[in-house]
Amino acid sequence: MAAQQDPRLELAVRHLGPVTIQRYPSLPPHLLLLTDTSGTGYVVKQHRDPDRFAQEAHAYTAWIPQLGDRAPQLIVIDPAASLLLLTLLPGRSAAILPPGSAAEQHAHRAAGLTLRLCSIRSRRRTTAQPAPSTWDGGCARGPTAPTPQT
Repeated sequence: MAAQQDPRLELAVRHLGPVTIQRYPSLPPHLLLLTDTSGTGYVVKQHRDPDRFAQEAHAYTAWIPQLGDRAPQLIVIDPAASLLLLTLLPGRSAAILPPGSAAEQHAHRAAGLTLRLCSIRSRRRTTAQPAPSTWDGGCARGPTAPTPQT
């Protein structure tokens, strides 16, 4: 009997072709970092909580496209398996920046600008588009490349 394949990897191969798994010990187990044959980075997220999956899927379809290259781009959603395949943004998590540093202040200003952009663009939506009922600010978040362990 063949070993069961990881559904995150199956989704990525189905939509991207051959990929290489990028191993980071500190990465949460529901995330899988990959690169395609050209070196482009991707992340596959698998949610356990259906409500959280629905919220994030909604954010990536309704809000994230408005942010352009300021946010990861959605490649595909697999609702049956609660999977999201996303592009990976270059950078690092703001959580590792020294508290009070200029870099941390810059990250906060950039996040504020992104939230402002979300707010401005959401007000421009037509009344024909329903407003999200459970939006939690997810438009300012997205996966970034983790800092490699040394």
